[in-house]
Amino acid sequence: MDDQITKKIKDDLKRLISQARKENKWIHCKYQDLWFAPDELEKTNKEYKFLWDVGDFTLRDPQEHINEIQKQIDELGKQLAEIHARLHR
Repeated sequence: MDDQITKKIKDDLKRLISQARKENKWIHCKYQDLWFAPDELEKTNKEYKFLWDVGDFTLRDPQEHINEIQKQIDELGKQLAEIHARLHR
């Protein structure tokens, strides 16, 4: 990747990370449904990972991620209960 492009991406992401910290948000990548706390994305960017265009990311409330995971847990719990019920018929 061109050094100037890499520098621009890193600078843009630094601003996004700073904004996320100020707003107590996490950074969500649309492509792979990845969630990063600001410190996590900052660390991975220093390792030249996830250096993607700032437009690929949005700031979101981390509670949204918790809610999504809780919904998945609830659904899996229902499936597990159904399997147990079927086993014991």
